[in-house]
Amino acid sequence: MEHWTQKRGATPSEYTTLLTNCCVEPALMQTTRMAKAIRALAKAPEVPESELRPMLIRCIQKAYPECTNPEGQQCMIENSNCLDRAINVHGALEWRKPYFRAAMKQLEDRLVQIV
Repeated sequence: MEHWTQKRGATPSEYTTLLTNCCVEPALMQTTRMAKAIRALAKAPEVPESELRPMLIRCIQKAYPECTNPEGQQCMIENSNCLDRAINVHGALEWRKPYFRAAMKQLEDRLVQIV
């Protein structure tokens, strides 16, 4: 989180070009909903990467209650495999992976509460 909200002398290399088009001050970034959500996720218990697949399967089972094969469930909108898509998103997140897993854990916990 500090990566985005503190003033720094050097800009991360992957954002040098983008920064020239950005006019948001770090102090303002600290008050956004996204910043608050990331801070909350950073405080959540860490979810090991080994728990990602089983957790995603449980979420798919809850989202598609009639599903008998959650690992083969196709998305109703895109006609792609739900589990593969979620794992691919996670794989592309680099340093944000722990936040994704924490967010998915919170989603799973809330889905369990839904009858």
